[in-house]
Amino acid sequence: MHFKIDEYHGADGVIQKLNPALKLGLIIAFPVMASAAAPQKPERLLLIFFFTLALAAVSKIPFKAFIGRSLPAAPFVLYAAAVFFYGMISGGSLFMDSGLRPDDVLKDSALGFIYIDFLKIKTYEQIFALALMLKIFIGLNSVIVFSAATSFNDLSGALYVFKFPAVFVRLFKNTWRYLQDFINELLIMEFSSRLRFFKPKNMMSIKTFAMMFSALFIKSFDRAENNNLAMKLRGGGFNAAFKEEFYPAPALNSGDYKFTAIFFAFTAFCFYI
Repeated sequence: MHFKIDEYHGADGVIQKLNPALKLGLIIAFPVMASAAAPQKPERLLLIFFFTLALAAVSKIPFKAFIGRSLPAAPFVLYAAAVFFYGMISGGSLFMDSGLRPDDVLKDSALGFIYIDFLKIKTYEQIFALALMLKIFIGLNSVIVFSAATSFNDLSGALYVFKFPAVFVRLFKNTWRYLQDFINELLIMEFSSRLRFFKPKNMMSIKTFAMMFSALFIKSFDRAENNNLAMKLRGGGFNAAFKEEFYPAPALNSGDYKFTAIFFAFTAFCFYI
């Protein structure tokens, strides 16, 4: 019962063999690509989405890992789904009424007929909702794939390669460790409550939630503080020499250049259509 953000970095996948600095760049590149793709061209977003699915497949990260790590984005996905189905049922807009007709918005799209005839798109807000949902999944897939497939030390070294400030990198390392401790304490609490048959009458009451969250926060904070003390004893922490704390990313190899060429070719094709 132990959670690590980078727990799949040792798997024998294609993504795991890429240079850490390249993977850090791709973590940023995919959300930027998704943001640059306009809702009027849904085929671009679909291509990027399927490309991130292909990356997930070759990374050999289990599907259940994507489900568990995608839960924080559930409210945004539910919002987009609610907007889409509201327009499908009522034929109107829930929050935004631009006055634009879907057939005019999608007139230059290769998938316009699918949106209009098959999905029965009736409002511009529905087009926006579908684009938002695809962008969320693209961002989630790319971040999960490249973070889970890159070891913590390698990712810290990649930040060093990109000339991030020393304070930022150290804050990143401490935040990373705190998140892991927080989730691990949550798993321990959940497991121990099942062993003790702990089931209050009203699990969602403010009192029960406050007690559980307070204990969870205190225990995870205590573990994070112990980690910080251990780092200081080893010569790390905020008072250590910056260059001695990280493992610099290795030089790019032929596989990295091939993957970079594929990525740029895909980007050019995606925004050409």
